[in-house]
Amino acid sequence: MDLLIDEVGEIWLNGSVALRRRLDPSAAVRDLADHAVRSHGFIRVRRGDGTIRLALSAGRFGFPTLESAVRLVLTGGWRRLVIEHADRLPSFEIYGRLEDAVARLKDLGAPSPLLARRERFSTQELSLDRLAESGQEALGGLLRLWRARQGELTPERLLAEMPEALKPRATVSRMIAVATPRSRALVEHMGAGFRVFDACWALGAVGRDLEEQPDPAHGALSARAYHEVVREGLPRLEAVDAVIAVPNRPVRRSRYDRLLLPFRARGELFVCGASVLRASYALDAPSVAPSVDSGTPAPVTATQASGS
Repeated sequence: MDLLIDEVGEIWLNGSVALRRRLDPSAAVRDLADHAVRSHGFIRVRRGDGTIRLALSAGRFGFPTLESAVRLVLTGGWRRLVIEHADRLPSFEIYGRLEDAVARLKDLGAPSPLLARRERFSTQELSLDRLAESGQEALGGLLRLWRARQGELTPERLLAEMPEALKPRATVSRMIAVATPRSRALVEHMGAGFRVFDACWALGAVGRDLEEQPDPAHGALSARAYHEVVREGLPRLEAVDAVIAVPNRPVRRSRYDRLLLPFRARGELFVCGASVLRASYALDAPSVAPSVDSGTPAPVTATQASGS
């Protein structure tokens, strides 16, 4: 399959005479598909061997084009989706989950990074049964450890026995009830894998409130679930979509699965949060002069991206 989607969402066969007439029959264009993507804001859709490839120029395609592209993605079975950028580097982003790919496409379609930044922090609670699925082995192993100990283990033992893949993005907070409406979550451990922040931040976070992050809004929203888990006394699995604004750094959008576990040790309450990063990319300023149809965040390859 090799198709092109125009600005009104109509689908054309790549290389067809009708498409050439639709674009510019008088132009001497050697690569018709590349011309359509770069100059007219089309999206090219190719599928084969379990992979869907979407070629696009970020910030130049509109909602009707995006809607038709997503419809094609939904109707075809695939194992991975590759976004190819026609006009910037790095030129490839790879996604394995539909929701991550669609969220990224929505951001890339915005003519301004400001339009892409809608909700700062949104979560969707998921069934714990999902941890039995492929790709969730690490989080599933942590939940089994918690259940085997019935929520009774020290922070040191928990960190020592959790799957190695989770340790860089693991947080342990000591939960303290105070004589005010707000409880406190004091950081006992912070992994070094939250690279959206400064490299030294994780070490300096120990002993401070979990809410005290370089992006205070993200800190407050992220920590809210810790307090809720303590009140409920039950583990929680969430899909998180967060926009993180750290001073002097590009604003980033990160999507990750997070497992929160309440546990007791030495007569105190703790919450462990461990997450698996699915996608992270910058929502920074456009690299081209803004116009009605241009201006876009610079892409980052999903397979190499890091963030919170």
